[in-house]
Amino acid sequence: MDQPDAVSAPPQAADPMLDYELPPGDHPLEVAGRRGIGPLSPRGRDVWHGGAVPCVSCGQLVLRDQAECDHCGQDLGREMIERMRAHAGPWYVLEHVRPFPGVSLERIIRQIRRGVLTDTSIVRGPDTEYQWRFAVETPGLCLYFKRCWRCHAEASPTDRQCASCQARLTFKTAAAPPGDSNLQRAGDGRVAEVPATPELAALTAVVDAQPTSTAREAASRPAGPPTLWVAVTVLTITLVGVLLLASWRGRALAPPPAATPTQAPAGR
Repeated sequence: MDQPDAVSAPPQAADPMLDYELPPGDHPLEVAGRRGIGPLSPRGRDVWHGGAVPCVSCGQLVLRDQAECDHCGQDLGREMIERMRAHAGPWYVLEHVRPFPGVSLERIIRQIRRGVLTDTSIVRGPDTEYQWRFAVETPGLCLYFKRCWRCHAEASPTDRQCASCQARLTFKTAAAPPGDSNLQRAGDGRVAEVPATPELAALTAVVDAQPTSTAREAASRPAGPPTLWVAVTVLTITLVGVLLLASWRGRALAPPPAATPTQAPAGR
């Protein structure tokens, strides 16, 4: 009698330890998990990790039913987890007391205004190429400390460029500068689209009707072939003329060929 295929055989669901969603993918670890072996299997989960999960804040392993992380002190209650999800984003803050998980740019700015984050707080995000930097040395965030991120010269919150070193002070990503109330931030730090109004539609129509800088430059240029092509054509004609002239002069100055003496007919 043939033995059942170990790959297709279902796990023993009668075991209470198997109250666990099996991995559905085709990765070898996922296939092994469905076979009941490896770190992704129901039993292997407790063997490999001891029933632990990563802390949502620092990533260290904590027990699944633990209320607070032993490593960073993060509250692991359901309400706190939901609050952290609501403020999630691509920015990170490195703190000695408690690592700050990825949050939105709006959250970062609010923490700066409240004094929770200072100019020497260490952050990383889209405007730091995801490398750790001081907040005051981060483009965009430096405006909230009224300093240039490059030379630390004094800057106004509405400045776009440093008057001392000419560095760009604004965010690379779409973000409203300090004090700009005409833009609305979304929850992830990006600028939300402003609802259309009749005044905005009329202004957009006027702007769209104006010729662009490229069109104005094209209209101001004289009609005719491009200057580069004209220069190349003139240069080519000149070179061909010089070569023809040199060839003609060479033929004109060449000596005539020497006359070959004729031989007398042989006598009888």
